[in-house]
Amino acid sequence: MLNLDYRNILQSLRVGFEIEFYSKMSREEIAKILGPHIKKKIVASNAYHGKTSVTQHKFKVEADYSGGIYMHELVTGVMPYEEARMVLIRILNWVHKNGWTDERTSVQVNISFDKNLKLAGSMESINRLKFVLGFDEKYIYERFPQRKNNIYARSINQVYPTNRFIYSDGPMDPNPNHYHLPSDKYYGINFAKAAKGYLEIRYMGGRGYEKKLKDIVEVINYVGIFTYDALQAPNSYTDNEKANLNRILREYKKVVTSFSDLDTFFYNYPNINISVDLKTHEEVLKTYWTTIRDKLFELIVMSGMKKGKLNYDADIAQFQLKDAVCRKAFPMDGMEIFDSKLQGNIINCDLYNCVIRNAHLADCNLYRGNKVTKSRIITTDLHYNNEATDCFIDNRMHVINGIINSGIIRSGEVGALAKISSDTEIIQGAVSYLATAADDKGKGKGKGKEKEVKGQEKSPITGIKTL
Repeated sequence: MLNLDYRNILQSLRVGFEIEFYSKMSREEIAKILGPHIKKKIVASNAYHGKTSVTQHKFKVEADYSGGIYMHELVTGVMPYEEARMVLIRILNWVHKNGWTDERTSVQVNISFDKNLKLAGSMESINRLKFVLGFDEKYIYERFPQRKNNIYARSINQVYPTNRFIYSDGPMDPNPNHYHLPSDKYYGINFAKAAKGYLEIRYMGGRGYEKKLKDIVEVINYVGIFTYDALQAPNSYTDNEKANLNRILREYKKVVTSFSDLDTFFYNYPNINISVDLKTHEEVLKTYWTTIRDKLFELIVMSGMKKGKLNYDADIAQFQLKDAVCRKAFPMDGMEIFDSKLQGNIINCDLYNCVIRNAHLADCNLYRGNKVTKSRIITTDLHYNNEATDCFIDNRMHVINGIINSGIIRSGEVGALAKISSDTEIIQGAVSYLATAADDKGKGKGKGKEKEVKGQEKSPITGIKTL
């Protein structure tokens, strides 16, 4: 039972929802049937992340193609806590009877406080360091264990010193300006929304979430009360928060001290090889050490790499990675990557013969021999001799070739070299074909839910040193 003080805090909470679910009903039917059920007006839209505004009394249901043509997203306005709780009960009950959920679906909750509530600090300037050090993610993961490693709801327990290569054995100063902290969208708590006066909770979702009302409400209660407490003491730290900071930073001591010189690094990381222009001479490595160590730090600390080969191509200022295993890329950015196993966020990279799973690829090139599973492929050229299985592809004007097994093609330019399985969903009107196949028999190529395709594959870049 919540005590009286906590109940008063929750009564000042303002809550909104973004609820993803599947239904074979049209969005117009959903709006017509669900609206009276939850006692709200619902506007139907086929837009993907449309601009239709919502209020306390007017919601919207719109397309969410990340799960295919049957996925919908209900976006509510902000409501007082008690009203939001009752609306949530009705929505989940309706989804249970009229739709379904899976691992692609989530419940995102926006929380803020009544403007009349007196707070020592503001949401817009919330102390993220204090929040992270005191927040109990274990409480969340006990209720939604399947979301623990979701790349769109990553752990906020990510604290890195701004100055990466200085470490003190004494107590660390808990000054948020001295640390890199979670700031972008894809964390369990989306702090990017704080500038607009609210926080977005992204931890919840997964198959069967519509049956977990109690767990969802408990998470909302916990985050709401915790946020209130954090705002009431915005610039002071408890002994437990200070201890957590020192514990976190002690875990990085080995990494930080490893970068003092080459000998120490190779001693602590014998399974990581480094080179410059494919040369491993000590004098050459020392010359480029300050350049290389920043990338190594990112790979070891932020991507979890424990083995691999890193080459720096000095002529074009390009890093190349080979034979690496990176399970938590946050993100990997601007590299050529060969023969590696990857998860996480991969941005602006060229990839060859990699095994990629549970990843978000954006502005990349999948050139040769890559196998991508259960990932989002965004504005990323997917060339011949690559395979994507159960992926969401939103490629706009970028090429799609290779083998596509199931999953969803939201947009892109499909070429003749594409082999698309019959169970792949292709969003009508959002996908173009580079040319029409000369032979409509197709011979198994380009068969999605629309038609055969034919096109021209782009060639990978050449003339660079590779591992």
